[in-house]
Amino acid sequence: KLLAEGDDRWEEEWKNHILNQALEDLRGAVSPLVYQAFYMLTLENMSGKEVAETLGISANAVYVYKHDAQKKLKELNPVPTSMLIPIGTKMMKAKIHT
Repeated sequence: KLLAEGDDRWEEEWKNHILNQALEDLRGAVSPLVYQAFYMLTLENMSGKEVAETLGISANAVYVYKHDAQKKLKELNPVPTSMLIPIGTKMMKAKIHT
């Protein structure tokens, strides 16, 4: 049982590493506004409306930016997006750099 728990922790750490690397790659590949909208929507679990109000953009733009960011993630990282998205409160516990 102890070995299985260690494997689970290792797997979780590996996923966090992959996520952090993907986010760093994404940050360098899209505009700061696209990255910020994507981050707030997916990692901070803010609503599209909240992100739009915070950033001073339309809700439609938020979802366009999210789509653009997801597309860029797929281009940049051979890791299946299912490992990265959906990103919710479980991944928020990881020390993700913003």
